Amino acid sequence: MVTVAGRLHNVRESGPKLKFYDLHGDGTKIQIIATEQDAKGSKTYAEQNEILHRGDIVGVKGRPGRTKRGQLSIFAAEITLLSPCLHTLPKAYYGLKDQVIIICHIPKRIF
Repeated sequence: MVTVAGRLHNVRESGPKLKFYDLHGDGTKIQIIATEQDAKGSKTYAEQNEILHRGDIVGVKGRPGRTKRGQLSIFAAEITLLSPCLHTLPKAYYGLKDQVIIICHIPKRIF
């Protein structure tokens, strides 16, 4: 069992019981495979995966393995949302035009 954390950059579905996530962290990318049969923990598969969106920071516990195509992946037993993404990430094709916006943007709090 391994535990990793990072930002979700891509979310793909292959039916109601299988999801693929691309997790980026520390300059590396790894694929996360979430299936209903592998889901464990206090939350069900639907509860773990319905709240996840592109840009969220998540923690994943699971077993490492290879897909049928030979790609190194983690088969997720438990996915935990650590921090939601409040602003939409730009698409990789268009890139980030003004990097200062992301670094310096601090939301105002209303008291």
